[in-house]
Amino acid sequence: MRLPLLLLALLAPATAHADTLSLFDEGLDGCFATVGQGGRQTAEYLADAGWNGDADDEMGLGWLYPATTEDPFITVAIDGSFCQIESASIGTETAATRLRAYLDQAGQGFDPDKDENGCTRFDLGKGYAVTLTSGGDDPTCASDDNSALRFTHE
Repeated sequence: MRLPLLLLALLAPATAHADTLSLFDEGLDGCFATVGQGGRQTAEYLADAGWNGDADDEMGLGWLYPATTEDPFITVAIDGSFCQIESASIGTETAATRLRAYLDQAGQGFDPDKDENGCTRFDLGKGYAVTLTSGGDDPTCASDDNSALRFTHE
């Protein structure tokens, strides 16, 4: 009887990480599909998947979270100028791999480049881009522990 409980205890972290990756992919899709349209459109796009959040009109920002966790989360400009999916547990290498796979599956071409800070930036064309950094308030270009994909439209 103890062996199945031990096995479940060992598998729980792997399952939680798989769930975080799946939610990260949902958020990536939401940002890709709605950047340039506005934060409310991002919220509506992800609502059926259980994402919800709040906004501060004065700040011009909104925050979206999956129903069951706060990792990953989205910060979005209400005016649509950017949409950022951020994770406190997925490193930048994994985020980059998932982004490339998503863009390939969507048939979206991209030109890899660097931003003004030397961080990886993909030009998606027609004023759209996505920049890869670490997460947090003072991001760097890479982290094993966290990540952020910032979709922008100019």
